[in-house]
Order: sequence, then structure tokens, then C-alpha cells
Amino acid sequence: MSFSATRHVVNRPHFGVALNDTYTLTPRNILDLRLGYTRGMERNRPWSDGFDLSSLGFPSSYQNLVQSRAFPTISVTGFQSLAGSPYVEQPGDTWSLQGSVSMQRGKHLFKTGGEGRLIRGNFFTNKAPLPDGKQVWDWSPAPWQ
Repeated sequence: MSFSATRHVVNRPHFGVALNDTYTLTPRNILDLRLGYTRGMERNRPWSDGFDLSSLGFPSSYQNLVQSRAFPTISVTGFQSLAGSPYVEQPGDTWSLQGSVSMQRGKHLFKTGGEGRLIRGNFFTNKAPLPDGKQVWDWSPAPWQ
């Protein structure tokens, strides 16, 4: 089993676009409208993503049942755990609509406006990508065996 020390495991692609249009309602009244969209994603895979679980004695059919084929987390009280990097899939979308009106009255310019946002996110984080398969220390078989 070998893992590259230079492998980039956190991926945060993003995309954004904005549209703006200005209307002259009258020579003294201006309407400005903006529409924006942003898409962001965080994808984090365990360092051992793609690990062959059958090499640890799991049945090959078990690999299709897990969310991420990663080396299982091994934790012992009082010691640093082994493995355990999370599986993260967190997409998010933001829509924004902004409008403003500028009105000139004599020597004065009055401006008012507002903004609305629709924010949607799916925040999925699995800190232990294998199902509840705990091995007890008396070496009894795990539930999948």
C-alpha cells in the first residue's frame, strides 16, 4: 500500500456569474438591477481513498456497500488514531438579486435599494466512511463476517 505525499485531497471548485442592467426611467430617475449566481463545492476524500478493503479480510462484496473505500479508522483510547480522514461532499448555491433607484432632485441625489439572497447548501461530512463495523479488542468477529 503506498500513498503519495503530494496528493491533493481537498478540492474546492467554484463558479460565479453576475449580470447587471441599468435603465434610465426619466432623465432624473435611474434603475439599476443585478442578478448573481455562485456555485461552490468542497470535495474532500480520505488519504486512502480507493483502498482495497479485501486486503484487510473484508469480503469483496462489502466494498460496494461503503460510501468511500478507505482504510478504516482505528482508535485506541489514549493514543492518536490511525486513518480517519473524512469523506466530504458539500455543494452550495447562492442566488442574489439587487436593485436600486437613484433620483435627482435639485442639487440632491437620493438612492435607495435592496438585496435578496437564496442560499442553498448540502453539508454532508462522513468522518468514518465505513458503516458501523467495529472490531472489539477480544478479537471477536466484526458484524460483516
